[in-house]
Amino acid sequence: MIKEIREPLIFEISGPGKRAGELPALDVPEKAGLLAGVPLRRELEGFPEVSETEITRHFTRLSQKNYCVDMGLYPLGSCTICLLYTSPSPRDRTRSRMPSSA
Repeated sequence: MIKEIREPLIFEISGPGKRAGELPALDVPEKAGLLAGVPLRRELEGFPEVSETEITRHFTRLSQKNYCVDMGLYPLGSCTICLLYTSPSPRDRTRSRMPSSA
């Protein structure tokens, strides 16, 4: 039996204070009234805090749970079935060369 390893949710990997990246400080003057009247959030409650490496590894592992053409063979059988019905078998070829007995 194949034991499948459970991938934890991104919220389970989360830890306080982890960050994926930080933006550099502004190097242009800030416009004060540009977003006046637009409700903005500084923090999101319950939003996962994970590092960039953890995010990349998490979603890579999730993607590998799906079938990937680069990782293996997916035999549908349609090519084989097509060949069985379109190409004559060796037995049929030898029968066609035999003189008819009629």
